[in-house]
Amino acid sequence: MLRSIALLATETEADKGGMPQFDFSTFEPQIVWLILTLVVLYFVVSKLVVPSVGSVMEERDNRITGDINRAAEDREQAETLKASSEAAAADARSKAQVDIATAKSAAAARLAERAKALDEELSKEAVSAEERIAKAKADALSEIAPVASAAVAEITGKVAGITADGAMVDGAVAAALAGKGNA
Repeated sequence: MLRSIALLATETEADKGGMPQFDFSTFEPQIVWLILTLVVLYFVVSKLVVPSVGSVMEERDNRITGDINRAAEDREQAETLKASSEAAAADARSKAQVDIATAKSAAAARLAERAKALDEELSKEAVSAEERIAKAKADALSEIAPVASAAVAEITGKVAGITADGAMVDGAVAAALAGKGNA
């Protein structure tokens, strides 16, 4: 039954001759409803949609402006930190150079003191060694005199066949050794 009612309603629409929107007998009420719908739609959009879109756009603009301002502040702060770190590095370099120069001069002074002390010590050792050598030479010469006297007496006895006087031989050996000691 419902089918038959739906068919009758459809047939009556088709029998009228086309689409109802183009039926000029209902054209004026359609225009009125169109205007009324557009006015209601305008008020709904202007009162509900536009303020929310406007607030979103304003919030977005504020956020972008805030981000740009923060970025500028961060850039200025980074430049300030960079300048201060470069200044600190330059100060550290200059201080390090001063410390190095001070350490070099202190090391040079210590080295000069050590060299001077070593020179003095070596000079003392050289003087001491010369004294020991002179004493050893004197000891050797004093010990060689009796041996040389005995050897000269024996050689003159064998070569010349004479017996030499001991005092005379000792004097000749002493004179010979005194001449060698001075040379």
